[in-house]
Amino acid sequence: MSRLSMFTITVGLSLLLLRSDVSCCQEITISFGPEWEDVVGLDFADGYFWVADNYLGFDGTHSRVHVIDPETGIEVSVINTPISNRVNARDIVVVGDSIFQPEDGPHRIHRYSKVDGSLIETFSHDGRFPWGIASDGVHLFVLETENPQQIQKREISSPTYPYVARFPWPNPRQSGLTFVKGFLYRILTNTGTDPVQRLDPDTGAVLETIPLPPSLEAQLEKDVAVVRDLAFDGNHFWFHLRLTPDPRPDKLIRAPSGWGGICSYGPADGPYAFTRTNGKPTPDVVEWDSCGGPGEIQVTADGVNAALIYLNGELLFGPNIFRHGPLEVSDTVSLNEGKNVLSIELRGQPGGAATVAFIDGADQ
Repeated sequence: MSRLSMFTITVGLSLLLLRSDVSCCQEITISFGPEWEDVVGLDFADGYFWVADNYLGFDGTHSRVHVIDPETGIEVSVINTPISNRVNARDIVVVGDSIFQPEDGPHRIHRYSKVDGSLIETFSHDGRFPWGIASDGVHLFVLETENPQQIQKREISSPTYPYVARFPWPNPRQSGLTFVKGFLYRILTNTGTDPVQRLDPDTGAVLETIPLPPSLEAQLEKDVAVVRDLAFDGNHFWFHLRLTPDPRPDKLIRAPSGWGGICSYGPADGPYAFTRTNGKPTPDVVEWDSCGGPGEIQVTADGVNAALIYLNGELLFGPNIFRHGPLEVSDTVSLNEGKNVLSIELRGQPGGAATVAFIDGADQ
């Protein structure tokens, strides 16, 4: 398996994209400067992270949303929201051209432009302490953590944002909330031990409890951090980590490919091992659904003097590349988003073996 190729980019006083030679995951570090008070919301939309804070700058008038390029760590824009920092702005969700953001105290939800932060409208929230918010593009899901303790599902298209359903929630703790490919994902904030829950968006029922990735648990212990929120970039989940004690930089940590049961890069139960059996050589075929995109295939062979390896019908290796005994070979690949097919035919004496692994380009 490859180690991450790492570098550091500094963006003003507020943002770093850090990569280090550790076998964990990509991370973006959000540094607290004098203009940062608290990171309160996270979403991923239009290819960017949207990070909300409670701004305490020189004028002290507005919370802000920072738009961050996940590939470079560059902050491409900053939006001054219509929410005063004298109230507690909470999580955000981007829907179309709008950002929705609840606040406690006045118990309401603001809808404003994701371009310039201009207020579109403000509407009431039934409860005292809204925290997480998510959307499937048609509905808002708002997690009320105090009174009443429930997830509230509301229709976006109607001017009154009517309540479609209310799902009782017995745990009053604050939680991050995101909607991914037909399901809600919820994580308790300010903790480093609780798993993520996958919820049915029509009933609120807990469908699955998913332990945190071991690499993330190790990072939490190393950094003395707690989890605050999560988002999904189309291929991977990201976690918002609050490092304690304050003031220390927050981090966005990317989960390994396939975590959360959404998709994987290579076969989810790989790497695959193949063995030459008795009889005429025949191809072994593996099919899987992938997140897709660029990456690398790595093949280790032993006791194989010839082989044919195809990926999605294209010959990658063979037949003579393995003729000189045990060796490792690799090549760049681009996997389909969706179905992929690997075919490998080992030749030579029975007992020869080969192992095939796929490395997500985003992990390198």
